[in-house]
Amino acid sequence: MLEGGKTILRMGQFELRMRHLLVIGVLAIAFTTAFIIRSYPSKYGFYLNEFDPYFDYRATKYIVDHGLNAYFNWHDTMSWYPEGRNVPATSQSGLHIVAAFLYKIFGAGTSLLDFTILLPVVLGSLTTIVVFALVRTLGGTTAGMFSALLFAFSPAIIQRGNLGWFKSEPLGLFFGLLGVCIVGRGPVFQHSYFNILYCSAVLQKRYHYPGLYCHSIYCGNALDCRRVPTTRNFVCIWLSRSRINGRYNISNYSSLCQKIERA
Repeated sequence: MLEGGKTILRMGQFELRMRHLLVIGVLAIAFTTAFIIRSYPSKYGFYLNEFDPYFDYRATKYIVDHGLNAYFNWHDTMSWYPEGRNVPATSQSGLHIVAAFLYKIFGAGTSLLDFTILLPVVLGSLTTIVVFALVRTLGGTTAGMFSALLFAFSPAIIQRGNLGWFKSEPLGLFFGLLGVCIVGRGPVFQHSYFNILYCSAVLQKRYHYPGLYCHSIYCGNALDCRRVPTTRNFVCIWLSRSRINGRYNISNYSSLCQKIERA
């Protein structure tokens, strides 16, 4: 769909084509619409949403005011009365630490409260770009653009990442998908032995043959087999989308496994 395109600008080896402008335009729409939709609760006021974000804000403020060492030794006597609470061991410490770190970098001129209220909106909007990059690796540029738009307009994701939702979901989605995208584009996982990553595979039932274990894996690609060299007698079987009686099947399954075992 996006192959070729008229060249608009050429600078050395760099070429700006019409399809590049289309991708930039779609990503700009996805980012801005995600930001606007997630900011909609601001019409009712600039507040933290629900109860947990208030505690997460308080824990983040403790890091900003007292430092990271004090946070790891913090036993909060205002929670879980009368025993108190070991906050770093019983809460979402990653959210508190990352938010405090980001506030010290980008929070100049704003209060910590306003920063934590707006942070989920920014992270949710940036995640549309990460989703595009990840899905583009798996299914191409067109699929990446559609995925970015779907993420921007998804009601379930908006509900757990709108203005004031200072909890772990927006941060976890952003860094989780970013990590998968970075690892998936690395040279190790580009090797054919690790193409399993591009299938978003789910391990299914284990089948046992004499001297050989096989795992069946959901995958949309054509049938293929790979030996994973780090594990003995482990073969990844990629199954096509042919489904028989609700189960995935392949012909000559036993002989195929034995053939790979002899290879």
